[in-house]
Amino acid sequence: MRRRVKYFQDPLYGQIAVADRMLLGLIDSRAVQRLRHIRQLGVSYLTFLGAEHSRFSHSLGAMTLMERALQHLEQEEGLKVSAAGRELALAAALLHDIGHCAFSHTLEKELIGHHERMGARLLREDPELKALLGAKGPKLASLMEGRLPGAEARLIHDLLSSQLDVDRLDYLVRDAHYTGVNSGSVDLGRIIASFTVSQGRLAVKERGILAVEEYFLARYFMYWKVYYHKTSRALELLFKAVVRRAQALWKAGQLPADGVTPALAALFDRGGDAPVAAFLDHDDSDLMVAVKRWAAASDPALAQLADRFLRRRKVRLLWEAESFADDLPKKARDLVHAYFRRRHPGEPQDWMIEDRLTAKPYDVKDPVWVVGAGPRQELSARSKIVRDIARRQLHARYYVPQEDLGALQALLKRAGHGR
Repeated sequence: MRRRVKYFQDPLYGQIAVADRMLLGLIDSRAVQRLRHIRQLGVSYLTFLGAEHSRFSHSLGAMTLMERALQHLEQEEGLKVSAAGRELALAAALLHDIGHCAFSHTLEKELIGHHERMGARLLREDPELKALLGAKGPKLASLMEGRLPGAEARLIHDLLSSQLDVDRLDYLVRDAHYTGVNSGSVDLGRIIASFTVSQGRLAVKERGILAVEEYFLARYFMYWKVYYHKTSRALELLFKAVVRRAQALWKAGQLPADGVTPALAALFDRGGDAPVAAFLDHDDSDLMVAVKRWAAASDPALAQLADRFLRRRKVRLLWEAESFADDLPKKARDLVHAYFRRRHPGEPQDWMIEDRLTAKPYDVKDPVWVVGAGPRQELSARSKIVRDIARRQLHARYYVPQEDLGALQALLKRAGHGR
């Protein structure tokens, strides 16, 4: 009997062929199909015209890169991967994002806490996934949590969750493709071809350093061009303010029941401890339907915030600091808060939105090892480029509604805090 093969046409990798019955079942599961309705980059589609891609396409992309990495390590590096280990590795790459809530990282803190914890819960509690995975389910959850013992599991976890893993490799290139940002160009083939194993851990060969440097530089530029883009972050923070206000009203019994879907109500009530069935029943559409209703809410703060987000009435940058010494002083922040208490409903922090950014494209605490003729070395010890971008970079930004910007700039100037 011929094996069933299913093909997925991907703009990055061409045709992705899947023949494994378990993987095909997982792809068709509710937990994975739901990812079609979760935007990879949250609300960045409001800034970048093409940023409409989903967690579903990224998950299949990560699985594809996992297969390529394992194939290289087996054929070129002599690694022996068991059939069970290979299947777990591919399933882990496919399922690594099933715990994401609506709009991905944008609302993670507000709705569920950590998507990794929710993903592990789904593997252990969702009846459909349990039926598809059987005894592999608990092992897969432990593998994804980094708690599955054994050298093979440790290496697979490196491929799944490290600074040079298949998750990051795929989303960096995919996000660059869909946002149209050329800075995210990475030589995936060269990087994977440089993979090797050193002391039981994933490492790269010396010949691949240039490609790896290019990758970390791409991460650096993607942080500031896409992930921390001022307009995207402003809209993201405004969206968070909308949801926080709605959630506070819901918990106080002041938000009508028809203002949220049952699935969203469960997340408002219990967060990351909501029933998995309720979690699986929500996606981006629940939030958008809710925000449309909240724009007509009786609470003036919620109505104004929701309307501002829906109409993309931007908040503007009042202050930006690139170091702790350059931060907006507390006395100045207090003046702005007092201004908003007089002029806007709700909490002042809903109107002066504070954003603290820390970009660390490379973290020496999670080293990438380089293997060459001599002893293996940590990457930043070999690369000045990586060493430079490994330094912690603080940015603080303060956004306010556009119509209040001029008055607040004048207020800060009179108080001696103008620029």
